[in-house]
Amino acid sequence: MDRKNSIRIVLGAWMLICVCASARAQVFIAEGKVRRSVFPGENIAGKVTLHNTSDQEVSMRVYWEDFVYKPPFNGTKEFLRQGTTQHSLVSWVNVSSRALTFPPFATKTVPYTINVPADMDKGHYGVLFFEKKNPEVSMEKGLTVVSRVGCLFFVEPENKRKEAVLENFRFTEKQLMADFINQGNVILIPDGTYYIIDEEGMVFDRGQMAKVYVPPGKSAQYTMVFNADLSPGVYTLVMTIGLEEDDVLVKEIDFKKSYPSGFNIVEIRD
Repeated sequence: MDRKNSIRIVLGAWMLICVCASARAQVFIAEGKVRRSVFPGENIAGKVTLHNTSDQEVSMRVYWEDFVYKPPFNGTKEFLRQGTTQHSLVSWVNVSSRALTFPPFATKTVPYTINVPADMDKGHYGVLFFEKKNPEVSMEKGLTVVSRVGCLFFVEPENKRKEAVLENFRFTEKQLMADFINQGNVILIPDGTYYIIDEEGMVFDRGQMAKVYVPPGKSAQYTMVFNADLSPGVYTLVMTIGLEEDDVLVKEIDFKKSYPSGFNIVEIRD
């Protein structure tokens, strides 16, 4: 590589670093998620608190969008135009401000109200965005960097149905997988742990399941990666899956490891 090409690459990298540094959000939300359990017909109020951590005045526009968790439901979200999903929250919510101006190092609160319809029967979701344009980093060909922060809203019925099943258990090397199926009416973000007991009743291994974010009526692959090498023998795997609050799903799986056939499930119990 000649000297001129080396200089171009270094300058290009430096420009990218400068743009990314300029685009960092200057406003932070004190609470990134609002979760409310409500009754049909209830009217509730709250507020979102934001902080300008910079020494510059910041102007932002305020708007709603829908969001959904995307397959494989590992937490990746897709943001959509407001009112376009069956679980949209936007028609219930009123926000006092559509635009904000923050003095340097200021704190602002944005009040909101939620008017829950009398026929609510499932969870509804949305995101309140605060967006700042940065014309100072506009570059050639019309490129403008936009930075925004958002607060997720989970509004769910007080008598929500948190129901799930695990099906289609299958083994691979050092890994057990199952299909986590959400049969309820709200998003489920289960908190799962497991431990493995050997034939002497001793705990041989323990760990956590990978987090999944499963909308109603959807399923996600639930995975347990074993931390230890299992010798041939018979074991019991105990899974405890918290569905938030006091709802817990428990599974016990007796399985056998042998050579050369690998793993075989002997029995599955609730």
